[in-house]
Amino acid sequence: MVISTSAPDSMRNFIVSTDILEFYYEFIKDKYNNHLVIMDNAVIHKSKIIRETIENSKNELLYSVPYHPETNSIEEFFQSIKTLYQKRKSKYI
Repeated sequence: MVISTSAPDSMRNFIVSTDILEFYYEFIKDKYNNHLVIMDNAVIHKSKIIRETIENSKNELLYSVPYHPETNSIEEFFQSIKTLYQKRKSKYI
């Protein structure tokens, strides 16, 4: 199924609901049933058409917890790198 958008891809630099639906129809809908589809809390993922499309295809939709640095392990890693960098930087100043 091809879903048209209002502007050609070369003129857009953002994702719209139809892009998500196109991805869903191409890679998920006919290949997976009775599966859990997990999406983050981006506004685009919460549109009515996306929610209904996933739920009507015998899949379940679940949204991840809202972003917070304490629940994102990469943030802890980045903090370690920053601390190490600051310690080494202070040796040379």
